[in-house]
Amino acid sequence: MSRLTRHAALGRRWLACGWRLLRRNPWLLGGMGACAALLLVALSAIPLLGGPLIALTAPAFLASFMLAIDRVGKLNMPLPKVLRRAALRESPRALFTVFRHERRLLPITVVSLASMAVSLLTNMLVWLIAGSAWSRSWASLDARGMLAVAAAVLIALTVYFLLAAALVYALPRTFLRDKPLVPEIVRSLKAGLHYATALAVVLGIVPLIMLVAVALSPLSLLVAYVVALVLYASALPLVACALYCSYRSVYQPRPPVAAHA
Repeated sequence: MSRLTRHAALGRRWLACGWRLLRRNPWLLGGMGACAALLLVALSAIPLLGGPLIALTAPAFLASFMLAIDRVGKLNMPLPKVLRRAALRESPRALFTVFRHERRLLPITVVSLASMAVSLLTNMLVWLIAGSAWSRSWASLDARGMLAVAAAVLIALTVYFLLAAALVYALPRTFLRDKPLVPEIVRSLKAGLHYATALAVVLGIVPLIMLVAVALSPLSLLVAYVVALVLYASALPLVACALYCSYRSVYQPRPPVAAHA
């Protein structure tokens, strides 16, 4: 079996592990996913600034997810029925858990601003490459315009994957293990590149949903936003749980969730 195949299978195992984690407390984590999806879809509707604002908020959401998932994982059992309603009520506040402790404010602010800066620079690069073709419909483009847009999309996906790889392990290491931020970003990027195929299996769910929304937008913009909202609300907690499983697999090589859980 080739390394590519092995790592693709590893990514699928992370998703399966994430699903088992999500099932332990879908009320808290699903509620967080619904709130995050609502905010992210609303931000995406803002012209020009939507992408950078999403990049600004995404690290805080991911860090808060990691803190919540770590608590869920330590329970080692499904949430009792009597606590389900309370967990659902807690979910909007849990999405901002990372801001509740003063010692977390500086690192998450640094990460969020850096993420927004990368998004702004990427947007500038995309416009330099694709120009006005970026804002036109695919059907109206000639061969040169299609090639330019395809190149711009590929570059943007590469940059955002590198950004995600630099954060997916740095955030839990910083906020769950009190490690220094900058060295952990470097370590996270190295680990993310080593497991690039496995991470792409997990993170690829997000651009796939975006592609579905873009495909639906010529038919009905409202339908595109509603579909994106529903899909993101379902997928975001699963992706976050799978990334937590990935973190545990890479840094603490023991299964975070038993196979029968």
